[in-house]
Amino acid sequence: MKQAQVLVQQFNSTPAAVPSELDNARLQALLTPDDFVLQLAGLKDEALLRNFVSDYNLDDKVWIYQTQRYGGDWHVLLFRQPFASAAEARRAMALLPDFPRKNQAFVKSATQVLQEITLNSL
Repeated sequence: MKQAQVLVQQFNSTPAAVPSELDNARLQALLTPDDFVLQLAGLKDEALLRNFVSDYNLDDKVWIYQTQRYGGDWHVLLFRQPFASAAEARRAMALLPDFPRKNQAFVKSATQVLQEITLNSL
């Protein structure tokens, strides 16, 4: 079994509570600059993003962080699994749960995520 598939299966078997808070601090503590993540979506409206997460049963599969973009708050939805390389993250894309625009998910460096979270703190 491929390493990415094993990671995703391990992740999918881990129960978690419905996220009620932003994951900014958690991501700052968890991610290293060498990690990669999968960005699933980004929206200005946090409530709409949380409804999307709930509607497609993604509650225990995602992190949500807030940054600044387009002159205001921006909420980003990440698959809740860091990867050691961009290639590993790309392989895992095929194993994502079903949701609209799944084919538009993309690999993002943790360095960029951490920079975006820092923008929200300024």
